[in-house]
Amino acid sequence: MQLSWSVENPRSHGIITAMVTDRAHNWLLVGTSRGILTLWDLRFRIPLRSWVHPTKSRISRLLLCAHSKEPRVIIAAGKHEVSLWDIEKVECRQMFAVRSGDEKMGGVSLGYV
Repeated sequence: MQLSWSVENPRSHGIITAMVTDRAHNWLLVGTSRGILTLWDLRFRIPLRSWVHPTKSRISRLLLCAHSKEPRVIIAAGKHEVSLWDIEKVECRQMFAVRSGDEKMGGVSLGYV
């Protein structure tokens, strides 16, 4: 068995903590311990773009949104935060977070963009 090909995420982005690909395996999204996301084109093995998650928190989990026609990914980052991202536009579409205990209202905070 031999290595066919590889991609190397920049070390300055931190340790890779999560990855997800689309169903056709055309792209790969990588999340790191420093909250940096990198989108790779697997057909050409090149990085398309990188961006820092708004919370700058460790990316815990990446999950492809199965019920969307557009390339959407669910990102778990930081403490008790989950967000839905449009990967083509690099835009956060929805955010769900648990409020801290010092808030007047407890429970879940929902944000729509």
